[in-house]
Order: sequence, then structure tokens, then C-alpha cells
Amino acid sequence: MPTRAPVSLEIPERDPAQKSALRRKSPPLRMVFGGNDPDPKKITREDEPEEYFASDFESASVEEKLKDPLVIIGIASIFFPFVLLAIFNAGGLVG
Repeated sequence: MPTRAPVSLEIPERDPAQKSALRRKSPPLRMVFGGNDPDPKKITREDEPEEYFASDFESASVEEKLKDPLVIIGIASIFFPFVLLAIFNAGGLVG
């Protein structure tokens, strides 16, 4: 079986001047959300209209909300596992 010669894996190092030159070419990273305005306009409650971001469902009374089938299904799906566990525990099926 022929033997193979060892391979040298040397990575040449870069000159520090080259590294800084690469960094200088890219523009500075600016992470700004909302712009560079030095005096941003503040949103106050008085500036917003009364019905802003409010749907008909949000402005409905609690009695009207409980008549919605999706609300009934949601409430039932939250309490159903606990009721089922109580029934099985009372029947001795859960040990």
C-alpha cells in the first residue's frame, strides 16, 4: 500500500492594513427605527381620534360578546379539559 505525503494546511495571514481597508470600504451600520429626527413628534391620547384602532367587537358590551359563537367555543375549549379531568378523577379513572 503506497504511503501518502503529509499535506501542510497553512492559511496566510493578512496584513493588518488590509483588514482595516476592508472595514473602511463598507458604510457604517446604522440601525435606526423611525428616522434620525432629533425632536420626534410624540403621540398623545389627545391627538388620536376616539375610535382609533377599535373594532365593533371591542366596543361591544360583555353580553353581546358572549353571544358570539367563537367566544363560546373559546371559553368551552379552555374549561373542557379541566371538567373532563374532574369527571375522570371522580370516576376513579385517573390514579
